[in-house]
Amino acid sequence: MSTPSAPPPLETQRPSPQIIVTDGQAPAIEFRRWSLVDEPITAAIAATASLLASLGVALIAGSLWWSPVAAAILLGSLWRMWLPVQYRLWELGVEQTVWRWQWTTPWDRFIRSETQQRGVFLLPQEKTSFGRISGLYIPCGEEKGEVAAIADHYLPRNTVGRP
Repeated sequence: MSTPSAPPPLETQRPSPQIIVTDGQAPAIEFRRWSLVDEPITAAIAATASLLASLGVALIAGSLWWSPVAAAILLGSLWRMWLPVQYRLWELGVEQTVWRWQWTTPWDRFIRSETQQRGVFLLPQEKTSFGRISGLYIPCGEEKGEVAAIADHYLPRNTVGRP
């Protein structure tokens, strides 16, 4: 078995989603998701809801000083919405890049995939009541079919879920 070759370098412009063959046999796909640009209405609703919730915290706490703290926590928890994330699904796993930070989650961490309305959810191996929290949701638009196909290719057989 050959060692996986490195995938092609990321482009600075938004690449069109495409399946890339990295080692003659191993399919891969890379694409960028930036909800702030790709789904501005959803981003505006999330920002508005976060700000309204932070005002609610200030009212409940009885001090306006808690409002910016709550807003920072809520808006920070939605970091994937505000920052562009480059996804690469290839033979070593799901690679995510945000600015200069890059990390790869190996395929053996997941047991199956579920195709959702706006993306693909990879369910974790853990069988706990909080197991789904450690799963990985990959938001995707027109590339959803390719993402699901690559997940099907790399995940163990008979573990792919379709609603």
